[in-house]
Amino acid sequence: MKVVKKVLKARVHLWVLLVIVIAAGTLIVTSRIAQKVADNDKQKLEELQKKLDAAEAELTAEREKPEVTVSITTVELKRTEFITMQYPFEVAERVDNSNATNFFTKFVKGKNYIYTAEGIMKLGVDFGDNGGLLKVEEDSAEKTYTVRIPAAEILVNDVFGETVQRYDIKTAKFEKNEVQNDERNEFEKTIKEKMAEKAVAGGWLKEAQKEVGEQIKALIEQMPIGDHTVVYILEDAPSGTTAG
Repeated sequence: MKVVKKVLKARVHLWVLLVIVIAAGTLIVTSRIAQKVADNDKQKLEELQKKLDAAEAELTAEREKPEVTVSITTVELKRTEFITMQYPFEVAERVDNSNATNFFTKFVKGKNYIYTAEGIMKLGVDFGDNGGLLKVEEDSAEKTYTVRIPAAEILVNDVFGETVQRYDIKTAKFEKNEVQNDERNEFEKTIKEKMAEKAVAGGWLKEAQKEVGEQIKALIEQMPIGDHTVVYILEDAPSGTTAG
């Protein structure tokens, strides 16, 4: 009986030890699972915080953007072409062996000629490319309207072909009927180029632009502008362009 009791007692101790081991193992596993869950939650919280920080940064940037107060409006013009300066001209060009160049050399042939012609040049601004609309910038914060006047152009540069004639200094005679078509065309081309150069060098285009500005100003003053101030800017001609 004593032996049986010892065996039973040993078994009880074994079962108790086994229960303790199982409980400890379960505790370890549970702890690891809890740690893993905590790590996952921490990662999710970090990702969520990053998203919140990004949203806050975007919102801050949006708040710090300067308020846009400038808008573009247009004024419809009743005419697209503003011709403010006209120059009827008469020209006389002496061509002899000393200055005959390019195409004229073919026609001079050792003679002394004076070529004469009449023509007209018209300067101004053509708003046709903008559909006949004048762009006006409104700054509601500064309460200003800014009107930009484009650079003036040579809108017309014509030499009247029927007026082209040459005068032979040696014979003292005009030879209108003897002027060939190619000769006339070359003379007209040369005169147009020289007149275009005069328009730039003489400040004619700047003067024409100022006159266009005055006409536009007269139109704007007829419009209701409230408490705004109108600023007029004369724009420069695009670089790399030539008159005519």
